[in-house]
Amino acid sequence: MEKQRNVDENMATAAVATDQEQGQELQANVLGTLSTSKGLQKALSKILKSTQGLGFDWANKVWRDVLAQFGLIDKAEKTLYWITWVGLRTLCRLAWKCHVYGEMFPEYGAGIVVGNHVSHVDPFFISQAVHRRVLWMSKDENFETPIITSIFRNYGAFPVARGQHDEEAMNHAKQVITNGDWLGMFPEGTRSLTADLLPFHTGAVRLAIEMQVPIVPVITAGIRKVLPKGSLFIKVGTPISIMVGKAIYYEEYYGKTPTYNNLQNLTDELQTIVYEMRKELNDIHGLRDGSTLRDTEQQLSIGYPKAKD
Repeated sequence: MEKQRNVDENMATAAVATDQEQGQELQANVLGTLSTSKGLQKALSKILKSTQGLGFDWANKVWRDVLAQFGLIDKAEKTLYWITWVGLRTLCRLAWKCHVYGEMFPEYGAGIVVGNHVSHVDPFFISQAVHRRVLWMSKDENFETPIITSIFRNYGAFPVARGQHDEEAMNHAKQVITNGDWLGMFPEGTRSLTADLLPFHTGAVRLAIEMQVPIVPVITAGIRKVLPKGSLFIKVGTPISIMVGKAIYYEEYYGKTPTYNNLQNLTDELQTIVYEMRKELNDIHGLRDGSTLRDTEQQLSIGYPKAKD
């Protein structure tokens, strides 16, 4: 009887665990379906556009107009940036176990940050990984999206027309660098649906040479799982890894007008650097999946960089 009772209890426990697993799987499937539902996305888009982001965009415009009258836009954006930076840096480490590897980011001067692009949240994760203010160049469609346009503008992002030479955007980018900030760019031009890098455009290299500033590649792993392209909901808990590369200078071209072939060759070299960094980071990130940072670093070879606090 005792033996039978133990068997029954074990079976009951297993049944409860199975029910819980099935319930969690069902919940994940439902959220996943809602997150990628085109119908839901179109419905939400119509509601937000007709209400100016539920009034958020209207209120934000009024607030920015008031700040502009007193000449406080720049100070307000900087204050918001650094307050958010502290909070986001903490959140990334708690919610996504985010760790940064690689080189120390430059302490002085301005420059250009380039990264791989897989998600709308890339700029936020990359920016919190470095201790300098990064203002991002973003496709003009994002500035037609309710709420997103207000968030981007409040953090100093600015639009660029894709597929054409946007003189206004380039002048704004130059001003960002002249002001001593770092310019954020995605040379791929759009988010990649796969793990593969898309061809790089020459704009980042061209601008770095003209402004005589370095390019620093900052590569991410794991972010595609946080908010994939076409998804509405952010996923918490999946580990994120970020790697900062060495600053790249093009001093031999300073003060000169490089040919298109020069720019294309340098851009190809930049893409190769990003590819190699991403490959190295993916090796580290693969070890991190399901293990603690300490366990991961014990598995890494001496040649791998350790995480920076």
